[in-house]
Amino acid sequence: RKLSEEEEVHRRKLSEEEADAHRAVREDAATHAATVQREVTEHRHRMDTEATEHRHRMDSEASEQTRRLDTEASEQTRRLAAENEAHERKVRLEVDTSARNLAVKLEESEREC
Repeated sequence: RKLSEEEEVHRRKLSEEEADAHRAVREDAATHAATVQREVTEHRHRMDTEATEHRHRMDSEASEQTRRLDTEASEQTRRLAAENEAHERKVRLEVDTSARNLAVKLEESEREC
């Protein structure tokens, strides 16, 4: 009977140790799961932040390129308008000169007649 009580005490002690070990494993697993979840959340947040920053950079670059192209187009339009105006003046001058020359020739021809 004495041995049986000692065995019972030993068995309870082992059972408590086993329960403690299981509890420790569960606590470690829960801690690990919480750590992994936190790391995943932080990683997602970093990726979202990087993606947002990238989008902003791309939007800024696209806006800058649009402004640059608009400026170039405006400058080219002004340049072409100035060239066109100069060409029109030249053509008008040539037409006026030709008309005067023809008028002079007509006068000379009328005088000779």
